Amino acid sequence: KDLGFTEADLRKLAVVKLTLEHPKKGPSEYEGVRLSDLLALAQPAAGAQTVVFTASDGFTAEAALAEVQACTDCLVAFDAPGQFKLAMPALPSSVWVKGIVKIELK
Repeated sequence: KDLGFTEADLRKLAVVKLTLEHPKKGPSEYEGVRLSDLLALAQPAAGAQTVVFTASDGFTAEAALAEVQACTDCLVAFDAPGQFKLAMPALPSSVWVKGIVKIELK
């Protein structure tokens, strides 16, 4: 189902702070909401196999839904006020999308 979240909405959920290893930039601290929790709220359709991430500049990246669901430390992290980025440990740097505005299940 379609969901939309503001920063205030996300901060009402289970917010975590984690130190995660970016594949190119090394360890950094991130604060955000677990992506697997958001996907559970969205209730993916039975046939969904891919997650498509879209940034504010139009950049898109894809990952296997099963891989993202299994990633317990993948986050929609808070960036500048009202802006979000993905922190995706153990996944390629191409899915660490900055300025994330849309997450779609296909």
